[in-house]
Amino acid sequence: MKLKIAIVGAGISGLTAGILLKKLGHDVSIFEKSSSISEYGAGINLSRNATILLERSSLLDGLKDISQYPSRSIIRNYKGSKEIASKDLKGLITCDRRELVKFLSNTFIDQEGDLHLSNEVYEVNASTGELSFKNKEKEKADLVLACDGIKSLAKVNNFKEIEARFSGYVAWRGIVDIENLPNPKKLKDINIYYGPGAHVVHYPIGQKGKINFIAIQSSPDWLGESWRTQGKKEDLLEEFKDWDKDILRLFSNCSKVYKWGIFDRKQLKRLVDSKLVLMGDAAHPMVPFMGQGACMSIEDAYIFSRLLEGHPENLNKVLDGYQKLRLKRVSWMQKRSRIQGKFNHISNPLIAKIRNLATRSLISRNIEDIHSYDADLELSKL
Repeated sequence: MKLKIAIVGAGISGLTAGILLKKLGHDVSIFEKSSSISEYGAGINLSRNATILLERSSLLDGLKDISQYPSRSIIRNYKGSKEIASKDLKGLITCDRRELVKFLSNTFIDQEGDLHLSNEVYEVNASTGELSFKNKEKEKADLVLACDGIKSLAKVNNFKEIEARFSGYVAWRGIVDIENLPNPKKLKDINIYYGPGAHVVHYPIGQKGKINFIAIQSSPDWLGESWRTQGKKEDLLEEFKDWDKDILRLFSNCSKVYKWGIFDRKQLKRLVDSKLVLMGDAAHPMVPFMGQGACMSIEDAYIFSRLLEGHPENLNKVLDGYQKLRLKRVSWMQKRSRIQGKFNHISNPLIAKIRNLATRSLISRNIEDIHSYDADLELSKL
């Protein structure tokens, strides 16, 4: 049965879902409120639980030219010299978020998918599948996938509990040319630094010799007019002035620094309402401490498409299966990410020492618990 499927939002979740559903032969349209497909410049990592799904969907090879393949994750003391713990990585890639979204959008268009820019949806009738646009036009679909981020239109429909809240963390982000930095061998891995009330992560992205960094601090509030503003490099250097000299050199060589207020939301009790399905950050925004936001989006899209492939004549079974499989998984990941945030930002020196000792024994288990998830195995249990 060929379905008419409307996807709201052309980010990672919406584009991935669009590609996979178009491959199944459905009539798929993506509606994006922006006038172009663009993302902020920032690194992103996709762990094995996501890359294995991209491989099974014949998408992973297309990312080779824009990806790096770090082989280790290393946790260090903020002074830089002391390695706390490390773990070998398998199947993980890193890239520039802009390049990933560009690849996904081009793939969707190449499949003759309908991508509608400057089309803002302001309301969806979950019962009928009717979309209402800001330009006063309307469209009806058999299914509507809300993939429009943490500020999802779903909050004005039947998901009243959706309301973003400041998480208590502020992030600084930047991208640096690797040629301006010392210790190139150190820069090929994912490096995580624990410091008092803060942590820093950096890793290589793309094939153009770039390093992405994110520095996150605990903060009582966020006073910015938007969630993302251009920050001042001198403020960043002042905040981290006691950190390792290589970290400060990394910050100093960044031409443009951005500052984020990190927001999340209460966990939802459902991801489906009649013909309306939530995916990605619209369904489960999470603080970034497990690096799983984009991975969960890819899992969402893959599992939904596989369910629809297996039960094309039984939408109730598809929607029930998606709700059952995804709600438990993403709720656990949201909780796990919040716990990791507290773990990463300990200020008390004695408790930090205990944390560092625990990290040596926990790092392997934590990574395997997350990265070893196999969506097809979970589907087979339904």
